Amino acid sequence: MNEEIVFKYFPELDARQREQMAALGQLYVEWNARINVISRKDMDSLYLHHVLHSLALVRYIRDKGLIHTGNAAVPPDNSTPESPALDSPSPDSPSPDSSSPDSSSPDSPATPSFSPHPRAASAAHFLDAGCGGGFPGIPMAIAMPECRFTLCDSIAKKIRVVTEISNTLGLNNVRPAWSRTEDLGAEYRCDWVVSRAVTELRRFIPLVRHLYSKGILYLKGGDLSEEIAACVKECRIDPATVSVTDISGYFSEEFFESKKIICIFPQKH
Repeated sequence: MNEEIVFKYFPELDARQREQMAALGQLYVEWNARINVISRKDMDSLYLHHVLHSLALVRYIRDKGLIHTGNAAVPPDNSTPESPALDSPSPDSPSPDSSSPDSSSPDSPATPSFSPHPRAASAAHFLDAGCGGGFPGIPMAIAMPECRFTLCDSIAKKIRVVTEISNTLGLNNVRPAWSRTEDLGAEYRCDWVVSRAVTELRRFIPLVRHLYSKGILYLKGGDLSEEIAACVKECRIDPATVSVTDISGYFSEEFFESKKIICIFPQKH
């Protein structure tokens, strides 16, 4: 299954975004051959299992009106600065081998930076905590160029892949961060934390509680009732701040039948 599955559900993507989405397949094939960030048996389903799954958060954000990209004064889409052509990746270039964020990294958390999109002033900042090879952050960054995305992971090789793919795609709204999420400082505080089944919610929330102002959007599957109940109890969360949405309401493919989005709004603890 190729990028057409994305275009089926996101016909509003412009030519540049379509080019970026189409490039993801070959980029991940080439990088995954060197640094395993996606199960090799799952590569044939990259667009369904990883890209479209990530984009469920974009559909949810728009459906719920969680962010605003400005008003009538916002420049139109064709005001986006010219981006570099999509080049082939260089998987043979050197990359850090350490899996500890204690040695040199491709983009240290000490030097955060973005090249802002002209519509970014009033849009949101997302932190993808435990981004792995770039999901959900990279597909979201393509679909929402007016927003900023920090993609954080503690494994250097994964951040290397994120950095190279983001650079090749010309994603100026992506900032890679090689760090444990719990070690990120105030300069990484964001509006929304997003993540994809990194760990149990009761373990995840304490790692990110200091980082977000608006909420958590968490991709996970299966029966979540016990997990949410444990999270509510152990993290002292008001059940009224937690909602669960079936992704099957957005996408009709069988893969999404058990997939869900958990939204947790902030509260005083």
